[in-house]
Amino acid sequence: MIAGNAAYYSRNFCNETHHQNHRPRGVELMEFNGRMAKAFGEYVLSNLLLILLCLAVALILFSNLTERFATPIAPEKLAKLSRWILPLVGLMIIAQLIDYLV
Repeated sequence: MIAGNAAYYSRNFCNETHHQNHRPRGVELMEFNGRMAKAFGEYVLSNLLLILLCLAVALILFSNLTERFATPIAPEKLAKLSRWILPLVGLMIIAQLIDYLV
């Protein structure tokens, strides 16, 4: 009789309430993300524009300051640097290829 009562309760109460309140997890996440996008969408966009504006201002300041206060490089030092540039670029390409393939 106990087993019969347990089956009755589990069939009529537990499963019934489970099916009424149960939704797949993905549906809940989509609804939550939709609410969050509606609630915070304008803030995210304004933050993104603020970050882009700060980066643009920093780039303009950096380029102006480097043009104004840069010292010219001696031809000997430039020749030394250019001797190392191509082998290092080739080494970086090979390293990236190995990283991509492995």
